[in-house]
Formats: sequence, C-alpha cells, structure tokens
Amino acid sequence: GYLVMVKRTQAWFGGILESKNLKNEGAEKWIRKGSIAIYHEQYWLKLRSHLKDAYPKLSKLIGDEFDEKITLPYFDERPPTSWSLYELGEDLPEWMVGKGPLLWNEVATLDRAFRKAFVSKEFPPMKQMLEGTKLVLQPFVHLLHFRNQPFTHEALDFYMVVYRQGETKWKEIGKEP
Repeated sequence: GYLVMVKRTQAWFGGILESKNLKNEGAEKWIRKGSIAIYHEQYWLKLRSHLKDAYPKLSKLIGDEFDEKITLPYFDERPPTSWSLYELGEDLPEWMVGKGPLLWNEVATLDRAFRKAFVSKEFPPMKQMLEGTKLVLQPFVHLLHFRNQPFTHEALDFYMVVYRQGETKWKEIGKEP
C-alpha cells in the first residue's frame, strides 16, 4: 500500500532529477509549475560542482572551460549511476584518454590518487614474513608514472608516490628528461 506508493514516487522523482532533458512521463505538469525544475537544476549544478572539487588540480589547469571541456561531455557519455558523490567521476581519468592533452589525463590521475589515498583503509602491519608471502602496497599508497611533471607541466618521465601519513602527501621518486 503506502510504502509501495512512496517507493514509486521516489523512483519517479529520482528519474526526473537524473534526466538530462526533463522529458519524463507525467513530469510536465510539475515542471511547468517550476517545482521539479528547481530540484533538477540544483541536482546537476551540485554534480558539476562536486566533479570540480574532486579534481581540483585538473579544474585549475583547465580553468573556466572545465565544464565545457570535461564535465558536460563526461556526464553525457557517463551519467552518474550511484547516489554516492564519492563515486562520481571515479573513472574520469580513463574516460579522458584520447579526449584532450595527455597532461590533462595525468593531472586527473594525480587528483584521483590524492583522493583515494585520503580515504583508503589501512591493512594491519605484518608480524612476520613467511616464505611465499606476497607483499602488496597499502591501499593508501599509489605509485604513479607520468610523461609530464604534473605540477610544472615540464615534459619528462616523472615518477612519484602519493601516500597518507597523517595527511595525504607525495614524493618524487625519479625523473628522466
């Protein structure tokens, strides 16, 4: 009864918010009144804002054209599939391959590594190492290789590690001109 009706209404409303063009059956009367249009617009503005926040170095590098060059094409091709903002843009670096300069992709990869290092769990320390033990990095440690230095944009092979030690940090571990 009532619970089924609430679930249907929530699914309908969520479908309207996620829709790009507000062409949802039964929504026209609400849109004309402006009720849902406001939520729809705010929903997409929040997603756009969050993507910029999740990729701050990339957003700064691209500047005012970030929405036009990244956000809008990305959402057109890969609309959000989760209600979790943390998962929004998780695959942005992979999506960017071939869609802009290599530097953009590398900076997006760096932004994602910083975000993951900040939130990833920590494995307990090993008490002893037995023969055949496979060593793996902690989930908050990310080894990265770039063709451009991501801070100066200098073209060179650049190796770095992003990790968490109280706070998220990075360290250069090598470069080759």
